Amino acid sequence: MDSRTLSGAPLAYYGDAVFELLTRGALLEKGLTVPKDLNKAALHYVTATAQSEAYGRIEGHLSEEELEAYKRGRNAHGISAPKSAETADYRRATGLEALFGWLWLNGKEERAKELFGLAFAHEDKTVKGRTKDMYRIGIDFGGTNIAVGLVDSDKKVVYKRSMPTKMGKRPVDEMVDDMALLCREMAEKAGGMEKVGSIGIASPGVVNTKTGEVEYYCGMNLNHYPMAKKLSERLDGFSPIYMENDANAAAYGEVLAGAAQGAQNAVMITLGTGVGGGIIINGKIYDGFNFAAAELGHIVIEKDGVPCACGRRGCWEKYSSATGLIRMTKEEMEKSPDSAMWEACGALENVTGRTAYDAAKKDDEAALRVVAKYQDYLAVGLANIVNIFQPEILIIGGGVCGEGDYLLNPVNAQVMEEQYAKTSARKTKLVIAALGNDAGIVGAAFLGA
Repeated sequence: MDSRTLSGAPLAYYGDAVFELLTRGALLEKGLTVPKDLNKAALHYVTATAQSEAYGRIEGHLSEEELEAYKRGRNAHGISAPKSAETADYRRATGLEALFGWLWLNGKEERAKELFGLAFAHEDKTVKGRTKDMYRIGIDFGGTNIAVGLVDSDKKVVYKRSMPTKMGKRPVDEMVDDMALLCREMAEKAGGMEKVGSIGIASPGVVNTKTGEVEYYCGMNLNHYPMAKKLSERLDGFSPIYMENDANAAAYGEVLAGAAQGAQNAVMITLGTGVGGGIIINGKIYDGFNFAAAELGHIVIEKDGVPCACGRRGCWEKYSSATGLIRMTKEEMEKSPDSAMWEACGALENVTGRTAYDAAKKDDEAALRVVAKYQDYLAVGLANIVNIFQPEILIIGGGVCGEGDYLLNPVNAQVMEEQYAKTSARKTKLVIAALGNDAGIVGAAFLGA
């Protein structure tokens, strides 16, 4: 039988039988009894609503060929537009059945099983080990540390460990080795890998959420690095493993359980080694059509300014990151040999993001100049973000945010003055991230939810 000649409806009918087969296999694999009336046991899988929801979980993981098979089934009944939620669910369910029918007819049984597990694992209450109460593992792959946390169903980090990234000093494969080591430690705390529902990785750079690759990251010269696959191999084929840009994951974490909880539209700016951006629109992460959206740190804020690793000059992250703050502190210290900043750190190599702020609070003039300059660049960039997105909430996170109101109040005042909608009754609220370094872990952990 040539599946290419089949219309969507026959593929869907065949796919319905495939669902029963896969359900039987899932039950047997977990050591559970297969009821005589398999359709009733599999009802969770085969209802239109459940299948519609399941498709939403795998949509981003389908190839173009698989997506085409889905569309053939979805359009099989000639419904031009959904007139109700039930009709929309029915169309998506028929498309999902056609997809599985197409996979099976083309000898792609293992791919069908993989997608089946990905589609239904998170909601399945009939198969042991895949329930809503399972733990999830979130990985925040940062420039300084690889932080891995065990997250419960209430989005609380119950256990966390980190290891130095040593970026630029060793191969990325060794970093993934450390990720796997920490994941196994988290799984042990959870009671075994079978108690882990999913793993999510928050990585810098352009992250292809469909393939699990870091398509490009200038900080490590990564090109199409299959990080999710590499980690799965080190965890005996564990699936599913999701990936997302680190700033997007942090923004998602803050919307789920932090400073922007409940917001439908939010933007987060992370001030770390660089400046990251995460965008949430209508409750969902916005990646752009090519997964490269939200690289907000690479908006030019100083024409012909400091060279950036991305190839441009004057990028925002060269001025508003912790790295930029340290650079400006050192530059001012070299001009001001009597500054209290020298007393605080002793030598230029000991300068941190706190050096200027600590001295500024003692009214050191040179330090005050650094702080004013840094906060001016930060506020100008944030006002740009407000003018572009007008989000309900604009979140800033990172080590420098530990300065609290000393940082927030003057920056907020400047942002409110420079934003276009300054006379509007409704204005963007500027807040400091509530989850701290856990934002990326929580967001990554719940990518597949």
